[in-house]
Amino acid sequence: MSSGTSGLARAYRIEIDGLRSLAVLPVILLHAGFDLFGGGFVGVDVFFVISGFLIAGIIIRDLEAGRFSLVDFYIRRARRILPALTLVLLVTVPFAWAWLVPPDLEEYGKSTVAVTTFTSNFFFLKKSGYFDSIGELKPLLHTWSLAVEEQYYIVFPLFMLLFWQRSRRVALVLLTVIALASLALAQALTVIDPTAGFFLPFTRVWELLIGVFTAILIHRRGGEGTNGPAALIGLLMIVAAVFLYGENTPFPSIYALLPTVGAALVLFCTGPGTIAFSILSSRIPVLIGRISYSAYLWHQPLFAFMRYRFPEEAGPGAMLALSAASLGLAYLTVRFVENPFRERGRIHIGFVVGGAIASVTVFAIGSGFIRFHDGYPSRLSPAQQKIVEYKNYPRGKFYRSGECFVGRKESDAFGRLAPNCAPLIASDGTSAPLLWGDSHAAALYWGLQKLVPDLGQFTMSACPPLPGVDIPRNPYCRSFNDAVMKWIRRNPPRTIFLMGNWRDVDEKGVFQTKAMLETVRTLKGINPDMRIVVVGSVPHWLPDLPMQMLRYKISLRKAQRLEMLTLPALQELDLKLREQVEEAGDGAIFVSLLDQLCSGKECTAIVPDPLQEGQFEPLAWDVAHLTAGGSKRAADIIADAIGGLGILANPQGDVREAR
Repeated sequence: MSSGTSGLARAYRIEIDGLRSLAVLPVILLHAGFDLFGGGFVGVDVFFVISGFLIAGIIIRDLEAGRFSLVDFYIRRARRILPALTLVLLVTVPFAWAWLVPPDLEEYGKSTVAVTTFTSNFFFLKKSGYFDSIGELKPLLHTWSLAVEEQYYIVFPLFMLLFWQRSRRVALVLLTVIALASLALAQALTVIDPTAGFFLPFTRVWELLIGVFTAILIHRRGGEGTNGPAALIGLLMIVAAVFLYGENTPFPSIYALLPTVGAALVLFCTGPGTIAFSILSSRIPVLIGRISYSAYLWHQPLFAFMRYRFPEEAGPGAMLALSAASLGLAYLTVRFVENPFRERGRIHIGFVVGGAIASVTVFAIGSGFIRFHDGYPSRLSPAQQKIVEYKNYPRGKFYRSGECFVGRKESDAFGRLAPNCAPLIASDGTSAPLLWGDSHAAALYWGLQKLVPDLGQFTMSACPPLPGVDIPRNPYCRSFNDAVMKWIRRNPPRTIFLMGNWRDVDEKGVFQTKAMLETVRTLKGINPDMRIVVVGSVPHWLPDLPMQMLRYKISLRKAQRLEMLTLPALQELDLKLREQVEEAGDGAIFVSLLDQLCSGKECTAIVPDPLQEGQFEPLAWDVAHLTAGGSKRAADIIADAIGGLGILANPQGDVREAR
């Protein structure tokens, strides 16, 4: 993350570099996959406070001295930000060209334009759909925070010119209103649309303004204070957030006050002689802090390319080595790129500006060519191209998207389901079989309905069939499941199939609370004769099955298996599910797909294509979402496990209920 160099009392506050190290290291280690640093993302929020503080200091100092110049301010920002950023972008290009398959290369090309125009936060917000590629495989995802900072750098100086010069009181009132409104919006969006809340600048500006208010307070008192206990408390607040927060923490909500207020306390109260000063001004934190911007730039491309190209080798040791490598590259970047460009006498500003314009132009043209040529599939053999085409699998028609499979941003998701999604209702009030779950259930529908023609389908993205469980990625999941349960109470199905991305749910500890057991018991309480079929996990391929096939040079000529790294974890998860289903008693059945699809360390990767006789296709088109062939194979396994599905057919005379 970028930050200027300013001081309001001391010309250089060495402890701020130490604070930068406390911000950047948790971010890097979290992204490297070390769960101990579950709240490492708060490092970005600490950077926002530092940036707000330092930039406000520069502007206030120059305004009061009568020497503030917008042009000079933007030139200094360009010298600070652009050289290292351009270098990292250029270095990623050959690796992206060599390793990214066409759809991913096309997205990478678009992201380079977003990065160079400082709009990548909006770009990744737009690209953050559920079926989008995994975030940790995107080399430039981390630049969203740089975009937020740059947007602040553009707007804040203009605000200060318009209001601070005329009336400080009015400026402070306006800044306070903006900060409170931003915090309120951040809090609201963590419930309504967490992804938007994460990426939008409007939900982050209050964090930058905490830094601004800190700078104003220090300016008024003529320098930072020296309050050892308060500074130490601020330091501990940041550390606490790093270790206590995690992916389930709503963010950036009021929870973000812990690290941001902590950073403000450090900035406001840390003076020579305090414990916080001694810690932050020591040699190693200062050294890391001075290279923190470049370290932040380098770490994500290193991690993303490693996970993309060598997923099996991307273990803790390798990721720790890459974390160290990002620091090493950062040191070289600071010494040979950042420092020379920041020194006014060494490199003329025309070269910096011209280089920036050239970079935007080159990346825009390059992205255009990549997009026009569909990611250059000509780099691949015809057999490889056929595999890559599955990255753009036409899932909508198989999943009944927009009809019986609704998105996770639908507030009235159940109401958006089409009438024909509901199963048929018999004269006794019971309904035909029902499939209930998330996208994994939607992927199963095509194969299952071939065996149960009147199968109903209630499915929502990122919403496993676990009533009463909150799913952070889908704020509307709970209300959807409540609506499904209400429907089931009115029209209990004779048989219900429950399927979800259990792996994703289990990472949040849901099954430690026996959520599946409670779900099955609730359903049995509605109708003791209901047959409940819980379908276990599907194989998960990292980064996705088509990529694994390309890596191991597997073609689509015959059915075959492929080693799957996630198998032990999935088998352990299946065991948890099986135990809870069996504990529920008679009438509940657990079907393990892994038992039939996997043997040893390998799982079925290629299956017959049911739409093209004599042809084959991948079991899944991405990490774990089934293709039509995969859906049919899974349905056949379920039918065998429960003794056939013919007994589930509807009796004559059923009618479909209008919901």
